[in-house]
Amino acid sequence: MQVWETDLTSKPFSIPNLTICLGYFDGVHLGHQSLIKKGLSLGKPLAVLTFDRNPKPGRESQSLTPLKTKKNLLEKLKVDYLILVQFNEQVKRLSPQGFLDFLFSLGANNLVCGPDFSFGAEGKGNVDTIQKDSRFKLHLVPNLTMNGKKISTRDIVAYLDAGQLDVMTSLLGRPYIVEGIVGKGLGEGRKMGYPTANIVLDSPYYLPKNGVYITLIKIDQHTYYSLASLGFHPTVANLNHPTLEVFVLNFQANLYEKHVEVAFLHYLRPEQKFPSKEALIRQMDQDKATALQLQPTLLKDF
Repeated sequence: MQVWETDLTSKPFSIPNLTICLGYFDGVHLGHQSLIKKGLSLGKPLAVLTFDRNPKPGRESQSLTPLKTKKNLLEKLKVDYLILVQFNEQVKRLSPQGFLDFLFSLGANNLVCGPDFSFGAEGKGNVDTIQKDSRFKLHLVPNLTMNGKKISTRDIVAYLDAGQLDVMTSLLGRPYIVEGIVGKGLGEGRKMGYPTANIVLDSPYYLPKNGVYITLIKIDQHTYYSLASLGFHPTVANLNHPTLEVFVLNFQANLYEKHVEVAFLHYLRPEQKFPSKEALIRQMDQDKATALQLQPTLLKDF
């Protein structure tokens, strides 16, 4: 997949009979995947146009799929080109007509989007605007629903906030995954018999609510069950920012400075402050026992 960055002042390429899927694609969930499948079905070169940051106010700094993750997912879906628009002030002010003129300059004649897609300054352009433009054939993909409700990034975020990973996973079509480098932690877990890997995330992921999770961790292309603690760790440290600590089951080697992927599978319990480290150890023993009991019912790889 070729990646082209642009601020819409110059065209990165021109490819005849290009199909472009339009949207932000945060999460690349099943609804987004249905757009891409439609684009692929047209049998022409396929591009996805998205933005380098979330265009929705208040969500600019975090995302379900930071750019690196989004690139990997789109490539797996057989997208030919990723057009990455720099969402600057000039782009925000671009008229709907100016946006469509840019798409036409790329060679696009087929556009694929959902019924709620809007574009241009203040979101004044919509599917009706595209349908009135004779230069394009619009392929409108109905919203994908589950249990009568539209699959949306907003709902996936809400399920993350609630720790409802089973529902969220069914909407994504995969578990929620974060990536990072194992850095130095406080070393308190090792003292208590639970050596943990302190994951320094490599992108501004939208994180699930604080608590303890059953997870999978991928290390050097091998996958292991693990327990993850996300939060401020009030019993041992009371940090001023949330951190992700992962205890890998049945694993002994040193993980320091390794790049790992962590998939959230099951929410066990909220984060809490225990009266002593001994009480925390007893709870960790219970968490481990529960994880081992549930392991046969959970995803084995990702």
